[in-house]
Amino acid sequence: MEQLPSCSLLQAGAHGLVCAGGVNFFSVGEDRQLCHHCELLVMEGIGALLSCKHLEVYTHLIYQNQQPLVRPIFECDLRTDVPAEPRCATCPAIVSSTQEQSATT
Repeated sequence: MEQLPSCSLLQAGAHGLVCAGGVNFFSVGEDRQLCHHCELLVMEGIGALLSCKHLEVYTHLIYQNQQPLVRPIFECDLRTDVPAEPRCATCPAIVSSTQEQSATT
């Protein structure tokens, strides 16, 4: 198997590695099988985002064209009256909520 980048959501479980951000799955499988289908691993700067104390990351296992896909969902609890940090400009939680607000106004 190819070498996958490290992910701060991976933790050692009783029977191998598990995804700590998992909502509808837990074990990542042998040789991190589900990690190969995780969108987090192709996101630029994800390491800095995952260390953000304001960001919650949830992962959902879905199937697209009968292929597994681990899709992350991001939620930010940073209050609007708090100065944004530099990484906020590229944070998917901020970007997606801004797009949603623009679409509804």
